[in-house]
Amino acid sequence: MSLVSRARTVLAQPGEVVPAVRGLLGPARRATSCASPPRIRGKVRIANSGALHLGRALTIDGMPFPTKIEVRAGAELRIGTGCFLNYGVDIVAGERIVIGDSVLVGPLVSIVDDDMHQIEPGRGRRVAPITIGDDVWLGRGVTVLPGTTIGDHSVIAAGSVVRGDVPAKVVAGGTPAKVLRELDIPDGWRRI
Repeated sequence: MSLVSRARTVLAQPGEVVPAVRGLLGPARRATSCASPPRIRGKVRIANSGALHLGRALTIDGMPFPTKIEVRAGAELRIGTGCFLNYGVDIVAGERIVIGDSVLVGPLVSIVDDDMHQIEPGRGRRVAPITIGDDVWLGRGVTVLPGTTIGDHSVIAAGSVVRGDVPAKVVAGGTPAKVLRELDIPDGWRRI
C-alpha cells in the first residue's frame, strides 16, 4: 500500500484537498496552490484561512503523531520543493512563514510566528515572520520562534530554541541557539 493511499488526506490537484479514506473536508483545508500532490503517511491536520502554498515533492509523515499545519486569516505559509516534515510537527502561520527548498524538519518540531498570548498586561503579543533557507535541517524537538531567519544549508541541533538570525552554513544549538561551528558545503549540494 502506498503512502498516499494510507493517508487521511491528500492534495489531489493543485489547490484542492480531498478525503483519501473517510470524511469530507471543508474549504478551510485546501491549499491555495500546490505544485504536485504531496506524499503523506498517517494523519495531517490542515487549517487554512490564509494562503498556503506547497512546493513539488513534499513528503509529510504523520505517524505515530499527527502533523499540524495552520494558516490564519491574512497569513501566508510557503513550503518549498523537496521538503520533508516528520511526525508531530506543528507549523502555525499568523503572519508569514517561508520554508525553502530541500528542508528537513525532524520529529516534534514547532515553527510558530506568533506568541499566541500576551506575556504581561499592556504588551501585545509578538507576531513576526519566519524565514528558513534552502537545505536546512531542523533536528528533533527544535522550536523556531517569531522573527527568526535561518540561512541556507544550516543545521539546528535537536532540542534547540531558535530566535533571531542564524547565518548560512553553520551548526547551531542550545537555548537560545548559538553557532557551534561552520560547515564546508559546496554550492548546489543537498542533504537529501
